[in-house]
Amino acid sequence: MTFCSRGKELLRDLTRAEWLPVYDDDSLRAILSEMGEHMDEALRVNEVDIADQAFYAKFLMSCLKRNGKVLHAYHLKRLEKIRDMRWASGPVLPSHIQQSGVLSTRETDFFSRYGEILSNYCDDVDLDLTADMDPPTESLIHIHVLEDCGEVLTESGQSVDLQRG
Repeated sequence: MTFCSRGKELLRDLTRAEWLPVYDDDSLRAILSEMGEHMDEALRVNEVDIADQAFYAKFLMSCLKRNGKVLHAYHLKRLEKIRDMRWASGPVLPSHIQQSGVLSTRETDFFSRYGEILSNYCDDVDLDLTADMDPPTESLIHIHVLEDCGEVLTESGQSVDLQRG
């Protein structure tokens, strides 16, 4: 019986990859299978001929928790990269990503749904948040005021009078 080694390899491959490795369905199934074995073993701990059954049960439960955290971390890291790609590349999944098969079908769906949510929000606030992703290089900015706002206090404590035009 292995104890969490497959999960360690899965995360190691993910962190070593330049962008994202191909979705590793086989490793995920192996980890889930290992978790099932540990759960079965934990349920039968009273039948096992071991001096300290309580310690063994805690060990098996910690293996289950660790593998659960590994699966969560794997998917979270992948979804963060996919979310970042949406901000960088726009609403259409780049063709080289589509053709490479790096993403699972659920990850492709996540990209599309996240894009829809982001687009709807941008439409609701009437502002394209994905435009001009680079911060300004100058400390002073020019503001086009569409409606009179009156005096506004900036973070530095200065007041600015924002009048239309």
